[in-house]
Amino acid sequence: LAARVESGDVPLSKIAELGDEEIIEALVKIKGVGRWTAQMFLMFRLGRLDVLPTVDLGINKAIMREYGMKKMPKPAKVLEVGAAWSPYATVACWYLWRSLDTPGNVNPMTAPATRRAKNPMTAPATKTRKKAAKK
Repeated sequence: LAARVESGDVPLSKIAELGDEEIIEALVKIKGVGRWTAQMFLMFRLGRLDVLPTVDLGINKAIMREYGMKKMPKPAKVLEVGAAWSPYATVACWYLWRSLDTPGNVNPMTAPATRRAKNPMTAPATKTRKKAAKK
């Protein structure tokens, strides 16, 4: 990576000015850096809001579950479903990833209030927690 930056193949000093695809093209030229890695860089380092990682296992699993699919979607299907999320595909991905973290794989956006995960910081104390706090 350092050699590619030094040679100018990866224009790190002005990378934030480039478009998403230009950045991906520059990064995937580096051995060991693939499209998924470049997309994660766009999302989490550059804060790009319209990135849809079509081969991300978590995104694919969440789309499969949320859209009632029987098998994992192929990249073309992910693009088809995700087209509606533009220009905020990254934000949709954050919600999709989080939907996999909920207890019992319940989607926090669509679950009835009785099934939503409770925030332990704001939930009323249970008898067990009260007893533990007294000790």
